[in-house]
Amino acid sequence: MAVNQWRTAYNQILIFNQTISDLQKLVQDEQTLFNNGESSLFLINYCESSYIDAQVKLINTLAQSVKSKLNLEFDLGILQQKKPL
Repeated sequence: MAVNQWRTAYNQILIFNQTISDLQKLVQDEQTLFNNGESSLFLINYCESSYIDAQVKLINTLAQSVKSKLNLEFDLGILQQKKPL
């Protein structure tokens, strides 16, 4: 179970990284169109909002990946406990 969760999170991270890259390019292109008088602030804001939402989803997926990795290590009995300083 933990292995599947970790693999799923890893695959989602790869997808979100590509999505974020694509959305960043879209924002830049939309700003260029706006500067040329061919777009609107509404479209720029919409693209930026999508870009930010994708970044938030990536961060949540990264957190889920770490949690899944820790669950996997726990299930395998290799989770190392930190000793107090």
